[in-house]
Amino acid sequence: MKKYNSKILIINTMKVFFLTSVFSTVSAVEPNTNETPVIETEPSSEKISVAEESKAKTKLDKFQVTGSHIKRVDTEGPAPVLQIDRDAIELSGASSLNQLLSELALNNGFMLNENHALSTTPGSAGINLRGLGQDSTLVLINGRRMSSYPFPFNTTDTFVDLNSIPLAAVERVEVLKDGASAIYGSDALAGVVNIILREDYNGAEVSASYGVSSEGDADETRLNFVKGISNDKSNLTFAFDYFKRESFLLSDRSFSKTGDQTIAHPTYGVDYTQPDSHPANYYDDSFTFTDFSGFTDPNIWITAVPETERVGGILSFNHEINTDLSFFTNVLLSQVTTEYKATPTSVWGAFDNVNFPGTHPNNPVPGTDLNLLWRITELGPRTDEITTDTYRIVAGLEGVVNDWDWTAAIHQSESKSKLDGRNYVSATSLQNAFNNDLLNPFGSNTQAELDVIRTSISRIAETETQGADAKVTGEISQLDAGPLMLALGVSYLKEKLIDSPDAATASGDIIGQGSTASSGDRDSTAAFAELNIPLQENIEMQLALRAEDYSDFGSTVNPKLAIKFKPSDTFMLRASAGTAFRAPSLPELHQADTQVTAFLVDTARCSAFGGAECDPQQTSVIVSSNPNLDAEESTSYYLGALFEPTKQFSLGLDYWNYDQTNIVAINTQDAIDINDPAQVIRSGVNPTDPILGVYDQYTNSANRKTDGIDLDLRYRWDTSVGKFELRSMTTKLFSFKERIRAADAYVDYSGKFQRPDLRSSLALNWKRNDYAAVISTNYIDSYEDNNYANDSHIVDSYQTYDGQFSYSGFKNMTLMAGINNILDEAPPFSNSSYAGYDSATHNPTGRFYYVRLNHQF
Repeated sequence: MKKYNSKILIINTMKVFFLTSVFSTVSAVEPNTNETPVIETEPSSEKISVAEESKAKTKLDKFQVTGSHIKRVDTEGPAPVLQIDRDAIELSGASSLNQLLSELALNNGFMLNENHALSTTPGSAGINLRGLGQDSTLVLINGRRMSSYPFPFNTTDTFVDLNSIPLAAVERVEVLKDGASAIYGSDALAGVVNIILREDYNGAEVSASYGVSSEGDADETRLNFVKGISNDKSNLTFAFDYFKRESFLLSDRSFSKTGDQTIAHPTYGVDYTQPDSHPANYYDDSFTFTDFSGFTDPNIWITAVPETERVGGILSFNHEINTDLSFFTNVLLSQVTTEYKATPTSVWGAFDNVNFPGTHPNNPVPGTDLNLLWRITELGPRTDEITTDTYRIVAGLEGVVNDWDWTAAIHQSESKSKLDGRNYVSATSLQNAFNNDLLNPFGSNTQAELDVIRTSISRIAETETQGADAKVTGEISQLDAGPLMLALGVSYLKEKLIDSPDAATASGDIIGQGSTASSGDRDSTAAFAELNIPLQENIEMQLALRAEDYSDFGSTVNPKLAIKFKPSDTFMLRASAGTAFRAPSLPELHQADTQVTAFLVDTARCSAFGGAECDPQQTSVIVSSNPNLDAEESTSYYLGALFEPTKQFSLGLDYWNYDQTNIVAINTQDAIDINDPAQVIRSGVNPTDPILGVYDQYTNSANRKTDGIDLDLRYRWDTSVGKFELRSMTTKLFSFKERIRAADAYVDYSGKFQRPDLRSSLALNWKRNDYAAVISTNYIDSYEDNNYANDSHIVDSYQTYDGQFSYSGFKNMTLMAGINNILDEAPPFSNSSYAGYDSATHNPTGRFYYVRLNHQF
């Protein structure tokens, strides 16, 4: 796979760092000991009340926790925060942030990952908290924004690509399980994922790992290196991560070997094999097949898990200028290259503007023009290689003035994706070849003849984010219950997107390949304030307000109120209410007209003719952007309780509720129901003639309501055979109601396709001296299928078991060995696609073995 300049930059950066290390006079320090991994609802630390701190007159370090701008001593604030620390990351066996976060119970609904071979966002991965969408979860790095993935999901939904952040560079992940636009601004409707990078590290470590599936494929190789040097004033930390995975096809697994699901599942299966074959089939104007040369099985061509190569690193530097002023900066560079294979190009006659002339010497019906159904298998599979280069730099100052903490920083990030596609077909070239008797769809063709129609495609997209922010936090006054704390800040953000396909794709000349193009930019300014009010010694209130002004859609103001009540050392209650928003994405505002397909009911023909005309039909839709869109809005409520009778046991229960309005959507079925001839284009003037296409535009029309609970349990105990820790996280979805139009009734999708109403994980850790082990299980409940074949099929529940064993008795060295999906559980059957399983919810890899060696020096 082709490599780009970011890899060279990372390697050169590493060389510079090594030179710095060689000439450094910093003394070595002992490596950290291996502690019990932490996956907490709050960062773990000793709890000290503000009043007790004041009485003791002891100055303690303060921490800033995701969900607040105010540093605090007690890290258990009013906001519910899930933390995954570095040791927990290692014990998870994950090779990417996507793999780590995809198993969180609160990550529900459609989970975007690189296994979607026909996705509009190839090679990327996002997170979908509460099932509200990738674009409704804000992803931050060290509390600041990053550029979005250049290819939007579903052509309009922007998100941060988790694959662009090297896992070796991550110190911990903090997940705020509550809406937070009053703190962070746009996109924080469902919550916030704050990725904290490694810094202030002393010493060095290198690790290498290798893994392979029980089928002998999906090989993974990973190399990591971390180095940190420091003195009394400065710290320099470098982390480097390399990852390579081999691919496998759908046909390499028994459950997805064929697109004809009726063979293994005669009751609910769908036959996804297609009449486009080689030699070709053909049909007449009434779409009646007049010849059958066999059907094509798509699964023998399509990638299940793609070949992927990732290389990335960070460089963090902190320097204390004096006791009241420090400088900080960090740089992130990464490159992700992914390769997918899809079926060879298929020609569907008039649908692709291709006609097989009756004068062609190989025409089986001489003198009659034919509509071909031809899968050009001789060309080989269409192959896309996507390379995404990402960089991000942050630089700032922080200090203290009169006991008030302040910080100011600037940041810039950019992501650039390039898609190069091979073995595509130009409709114009194909028609010319037919007209000149150059190709025979009913026989064999040489590669030289095929090269006449073979073409390559390309698409280049780039996103850029520039920003600046400043804030100050400190004590306003001392109340009886503790200090009244205030944070004030301002920020500026500029966003830019350019998405350009090649000329042939943009003109629609590439058979079977849609296109989209976008170009736009905007800037926004924000001012925010946050108060932390100790009402009593055991009652704390958070008030936050953020006002933002956008250059494209206008202004918005979002408040939040949160309360923490701790009546005893063992019990705590938390509650919050607030509003959040999502600014319309740049593609939604500025995208060129985009052609998509959707299964829709032609209500006019259904009323007139009934029968099969009432079934959903694949319909061509031209979707237009809308520069007059407003922001999506959300109101969220949270109520939680934490019971911790001992240091060994804790139980947390959280209830959450979201009500979203003004959701950007298209109402194509509504346009067909109205049958406005300006939107619905038919083959003739009769209102019941077949639909040729529908024109639609994005509007703020949809609404959504969802609620549920999270249950977190942790128990630790010591025995004569070692230390144990049991950890369980469960999310129960009560409802997930949506409506596309205000006049529609809400439809509850909980327990329906890709929305299981229960997800749970359970892990048992054990450690004794130099030995450690973990065994874990992940459970996804059953849910209704997409039901193309039968309206009663249920996708079965799915449970997998993982295990890992490690030994650290070697000098400065740890050896790990693990198995993911120990029982080799196959993903449950789904008739939703040719794959035979739900690739957005379940993993097709199967049992996976890995070993890892870590050396500290």
